[in-house]
Amino acid sequence: MDGFNVYHRLEEYRRRTGKNLKWLDYAALFNSLTTDEQQIAGVHFFTSVDGKRTADVIERHENYIGALRASSLQIHHGVFKYKEEHCKQCQYQWVKPQEKETDVRIAVKALEFAHSNQYDTCWLMTGDTDLVPFVQSYKTMFPQKEIQVLLPPVYNKARRHLNHIADKTYAQKAGVATLQIGFNKLAEYPLPAVVTDAKGRIFKNPYATEA
Repeated sequence: MDGFNVYHRLEEYRRRTGKNLKWLDYAALFNSLTTDEQQIAGVHFFTSVDGKRTADVIERHENYIGALRASSLQIHHGVFKYKEEHCKQCQYQWVKPQEKETDVRIAVKALEFAHSNQYDTCWLMTGDTDLVPFVQSYKTMFPQKEIQVLLPPVYNKARRHLNHIADKTYAQKAGVATLQIGFNKLAEYPLPAVVTDAKGRIFKNPYATEA
């Protein structure tokens, strides 16, 4: 799953409603979506830590990564690159962080796992349509396997928080089904307030007082 893509949806929801769903238990969420005949082979979380953010932001991010790893997720790190921006009107200059390599890493890993026959069905959780070319190639290379796109919600009450654009794009260009996952569904699966890994390291929900 594209960790930052989901994060930005949850941050928008927090700003609009005051409800914080960021301490999300992906393993429990995905298990809730399986049928009696299905079993989760592995959950892979793709993210990047922005080393130029403030210390508290970095600490929260790494704390969450630790909690997810302790809950059996496999973590894949991308990188941040920094681009200088310039306003021609006011001459203000600033550095804009850009997350890189995530889409490529997701595509490569999914193809690797499919080639080694580690699963029968690939669930791809992202609201980004940049992965449409990957899905098209995946279907051509592995016609015997299934792939489904899980769409995180978009804050828009008028549209019931549904991502109609991504749903239509994946259906028309890649011919795959999508599953819309709402905010209410995500709210059902928080991680425990305190998570301890096999080495005894403790990861606490930093949003507990505002959740």
